[in-house]
This record gives sequence, C-alpha cells and structure tokens, in this order.
Amino acid sequence: MNRIFSLRFLGLAVLFSLYTRVVAASDVVFYQEKDKKTVETKQADPKETQVKPSQPEIKQVPKAKRQLKPASVKPKVQPQKIKIVKPNIKKR
Repeated sequence: MNRIFSLRFLGLAVLFSLYTRVVAASDVVFYQEKDKKTVETKQADPKETQVKPSQPEIKQVPKAKRQLKPASVKPKVQPQKIKIVKPNIKKR
C-alpha cells in the first residue's frame, strides 16, 4: 500500500513540476506578443484619426408606431341559462 501511494505521489509531483514550467514559458511568450501588438497599434493610431470621415448628426429618433390589440373572436352560440332548483326546507 505504501509503495503504490509513494509511486502515485512521485508521479503527480513530476507532472506538476513539468506543468508549471510549461505554463511559465507560455506566459512569457504571451506577454512578448502582447507588447509587440501594442507597439504596432500605437503606430497605426495617428493614421486612423486622420482618415475618419465626419458622421451626420441624428436630430430626432423616429418613434415606433403603436400596434393595436387584435380583436377577440366571439362565438355565435348563445349560452343557455340553467335553472337551479332550490328545495323548500320547513322549519318547525
């Protein structure tokens, strides 16, 4: 039992140490690429500000038209009244 436990522990320790190295290396590459992108975008910004055309101003926003509720369809059959029979209870 102790042998299996120790082998599993050593295996997980090796995997964990390799994983942290891979993650640390990928972070460095990610930040280097991010820095390159920011430098490229800073150079492109002045060109974009000069090329933008002026947009026309919207004076008033059009309002939506009110939609009416659909008319309910009533059946042509008239309901018949039901006669209720009440018993006469005599008190003594």
